[in-house]
Amino acid sequence: MNRVFSPSAAELEHAREVVDALDAALAAGLGTAIVRGQLVDEPVARHARSLLGQSH
Repeated sequence: MNRVFSPSAAELEHAREVVDALDAALAAGLGTAIVRGQLVDEPVARHARSLLGQSH
């Protein structure tokens, strides 16, 4: 994949935080989480998972 279009290391780190936080929130019966002061819900996590999928 072209490096210009690949997510940066910082973007991947944030995506992992988003996915981990929402997964923990869902396990606790919540539908949202807060990551770095931002509300995270399933559409945000779906985008984060997409970024993580591109990193392979």
